[in-house]
Amino acid sequence: MLYPALLLLRRRLGMGRATLTVGLLAMLTMSTQLITQLPMQWVWLLPLNLWIVWALGAYLGELIFYQKRFFTGSGYRLAAFHLLLTLSRPTVLLVLHRIAFAVFFVCLIDWYLHRLEQATAFRREKLLRFTALVGVCSYSI
Repeated sequence: MLYPALLLLRRRLGMGRATLTVGLLAMLTMSTQLITQLPMQWVWLLPLNLWIVWALGAYLGELIFYQKRFFTGSGYRLAAFHLLLTLSRPTVLLVLHRIAFAVFFVCLIDWYLHRLEQATAFRREKLLRFTALVGVCSYSI
């Protein structure tokens, strides 16, 4: 039921604003745990909390289709972003922490795909082999 709702939001708001709306809904539902003191596992597995990951993936896919970039920074900025996210202590900002990691991985995928485009034939082959290995490992789990 959520995918047709995302398509409806996309038609009315555009993909960027639809993704932002889904992110705000995810933050709202995750913040209910702080208010209601429900068990964390129950709140984290609500479909609205997972919906942001799907919406970010759809947004990245649409940007790639239109040959636009989500992340234009360097790999060093990505490494710093990851280090900050990893070292940060999720407390009250737990709501933002999960979404920040999702955004990080979308940036990483965008950076990697554009890195693949710019690679020489030798490096491209190495990167493609690495991508295939990641795919094999993720499907074998």
